[in-house]
Amino acid sequence: MNEFTTIFEVTALSLRADALLHFSIGGALIIGGIVGLIFHRRMFEEVPVLTKVGVSLIMVMLGLAWLAVHVNLFSLATSDINGQSRTVEGVVRVSSQQPFGGHTAGDKITVGGQKFVVDYFYETPGYNRTIAHGGALCNGVYARIRHYYGMILKVEVRADANKR
Repeated sequence: MNEFTTIFEVTALSLRADALLHFSIGGALIIGGIVGLIFHRRMFEEVPVLTKVGVSLIMVMLGLAWLAVHVNLFSLATSDINGQSRTVEGVVRVSSQQPFGGHTAGDKITVGGQKFVVDYFYETPGYNRTIAHGGALCNGVYARIRHYYGMILKVEVRADANKR
């Protein structure tokens, strides 16, 4: 019988699906902007040319910015996270807790000698559920964490920890 209960897990398939969605959004913005630049004379004749070209350029720039912001997600989705991830196990020690409204660096925890920062307001495919938002990594809980360079990919807690 497995004494641990899985609370959260990121799989390679879910990472690839998330990366594909984000890549599609950035790509659609870029393609839409380029189409607008090419066909600006045929679009909305009552709108000034400068406005049409400006909107198209802004779309291209937003698409490029979107892709630049999410480049880590793309590289993560294509990397071998299972081969490079590490697992730590032990009692969770909380040194700092993020309030419900944020405005701090996040929950700072240590498990098995490894330090982690869990930030609810940081967009990541990894675990980001803080204690204030019902997270499982509370002080004194025995947990097993699989991580990839500090990003938490899987959280397992002892089954008796769920009854707190």
